[in-house]
Amino acid sequence: LTLEKKWKEHLSPSEREYLISIDLISLEPRTLMLTQNKKPLKDVYLSIIKDLGLSNNDRSKVKIYTLASMYSKDFSINGNSIKSNIVKYFDLKNFKKGLINNINDQHIYNFFGRPIYVGEKEINNVINYYIQSTSADVSLYCFSEIKRKFDILPTCIIHDEIICEVDEKTYKEIIENDFIEVPKLGRFYYDIKIINKKVWLWI
Repeated sequence: LTLEKKWKEHLSPSEREYLISIDLISLEPRTLMLTQNKKPLKDVYLSIIKDLGLSNNDRSKVKIYTLASMYSKDFSINGNSIKSNIVKYFDLKNFKKGLINNINDQHIYNFFGRPIYVGEKEINNVINYYIQSTSADVSLYCFSEIKRKFDILPTCIIHDEIICEVDEKTYKEIIENDFIEVPKLGRFYYDIKIINKKVWLWI
């Protein structure tokens, strides 16, 4: 998880031709959008820009304020116009209120019904807990589907990324697809990168 990118390049497959990374794109923001019945594009931030009528030049700001909004305790619509538009776009005040109102025996439930403990001191973090928990379950579902559909040899899972070994045929099959459909929630896109190739030593 904390391995620097320059060192990841020294990792190599032990059994198959490629060591690859399959990374779910913008997992938490996509989860937030889909749980609110929005239909994000592959690039979730361009989806928000399109819905709010903003300029594509605002993408970096939209990304910052979208991510910040999921972890913020302050949903004030005063000040920055992009921030206030995003708060209203996701209806964060009512979203938070709904989660708090549904607390039962110090628990809320994520999209799939898994309980999440919320203590009194953590009550302002309900959106964060809900999105993180739901996203973790989405990751496991997507990776299990990828394992079911393709002949991969998993090495490790790092939240929204799975590292695995594949042969060339499987690699070509995977890159022809770029999403997993999660039942009752929606489409989650992924990005694929080759970390390294197997070095064959001929004696």
